[in-house]
Amino acid sequence: EILIEYLYYCYLYAGEYEQARKFSKTFSPALSEKLKTDKSPLIEYVFVEGGNKIIDGGDLSDAYYGQLGWGHPIGKNIAFFHAATLFDQSGKIYDLKQRQYYFLVNIPVGSSWVFSPAFHFIYRQVTYNVPLYYNTSIPPASKTKYVVGSLAAKRSFSYFDIGFGSSFSNIESVDQMQGNLTVTYHPMGNNKLLLTNTGYLQNESSANRLNVAYGGSLEALLFPKFCIKAQYLYNQAYHISESNGYIVNNSNDLTPSRWTFMGNFLVSRHLNIYLLYQFENKSRNDTFNNLTAYYDYNTLITGLKIIL
Repeated sequence: EILIEYLYYCYLYAGEYEQARKFSKTFSPALSEKLKTDKSPLIEYVFVEGGNKIIDGGDLSDAYYGQLGWGHPIGKNIAFFHAATLFDQSGKIYDLKQRQYYFLVNIPVGSSWVFSPAFHFIYRQVTYNVPLYYNTSIPPASKTKYVVGSLAAKRSFSYFDIGFGSSFSNIESVDQMQGNLTVTYHPMGNNKLLLTNTGYLQNESSANRLNVAYGGSLEALLFPKFCIKAQYLYNQAYHISESNGYIVNNSNDLTPSRWTFMGNFLVSRHLNIYLLYQFENKSRNDTFNNLTAYYDYNTLITGLKIIL
């Protein structure tokens, strides 16, 4: 049963909690008692992460980010994920405070399908520091609420997964409809090497054309306790939603491209430590001055994940 236990923890380390729960149904009573899979835990895992977004150019200062997330099952099939996020940024023109809550449920259907409805609530407060354009007085603080609803479905095969997704949002009082197709290839038939490609199509009610985006990633387990991930995004959509609505760009500035690199170290079967670096290109259409401004973000995030 050593190999069975090893495969079970491989699923957990890779974040495949639904597959781990499904696999645990094949355990003997003794192994179930040893790994404590005979009873559903109240909380399955908890993580906390935080970091800085360092700006290069533009009229804003560096941003500060923090998130607390946790997951819990209902029975041995259905799993819930929650994340609470804060994001603060100051600048010459305005100060931004943003609070977010994300909720997702994974529902396995049959032996290879998983359906995942999700909901993302965003509250944003902008406090202005100077008058805007030709105004002589400072405008009052702006408080807005955005909602993103999404649904994803994934079908798993021996060497690849196919995922379909759709989302709806109302960012900046403009409706966004989005669809995406994801293909993940497992050339070794396991999670040691993953190649993922995602294509997006988005329509905003304020525009008369479709915007496209593409995301590609490579994830590899280099050593038994260390894995890396590299990801690239090419994007034409201003308010794109990624990862089933988990990542939302609610800025009016476009993200034409983004590179992300992540390293994850498995300290023990109950503890992960990870580090993420991101380089993000941004562009802003300044209609008042009839020009396009460009700036970049360098983001560094550290995180700690505890598997209970």
